[in-house]
Amino acid sequence: MGRTARLGADTDAIDLINFLMWQRTHRSFACGKQFITDHNNGLCSTAVCYWQQFKQHDEWSNGNPSRGTERIFIRGAGQDGHTWDGSKFWTLCFEMQYSDEKLPDAPDGIIGRCLKPALLKPPSDFPVRGPERFLSPDGTLLYTNTHTGDIHKFTGSEMIVDAGTHHLFWSSTYNGGIVGELV
Repeated sequence: MGRTARLGADTDAIDLINFLMWQRTHRSFACGKQFITDHNNGLCSTAVCYWQQFKQHDEWSNGNPSRGTERIFIRGAGQDGHTWDGSKFWTLCFEMQYSDEKLPDAPDGIIGRCLKPALLKPPSDFPVRGPERFLSPDGTLLYTNTHTGDIHKFTGSEMIVDAGTHHLFWSSTYNGGIVGELV
């Protein structure tokens, strides 16, 4: 019989948090295009990451609004203890949108100036998205993230606003947690 993995056990939750901390700062959407594959003429993107016993699959649409799903699987759940059996382990679903269509998704746009740097600084106790607050390096944009729950089950929302006027430029809602148990 394969490895039993229950996220409710402290060791597995700690392993998942460690993976998320590593993935968010080394192999995520925020780390650069080298980790992303575009599909359907750029209408959707995928990032896949392997680390220790985890496989992460992140897929999202490129548009306004944009939706996506991140799934994390664990190796060793198959009968041989070395394969991916396809059982869902943990998931994050999100929807985001720009409130101003004129803002480009370019290095000098809000994504490059604020969202990506914020996502590279996940809190160590909840490395699902960015920190509670993050001011863009140039001081003009403010990212905020609020959530309820923990790594097992959560909902949250994010915003990027003008740091001076608080005009809303971008918003997102997300939810997730354990959706299956590997045995």
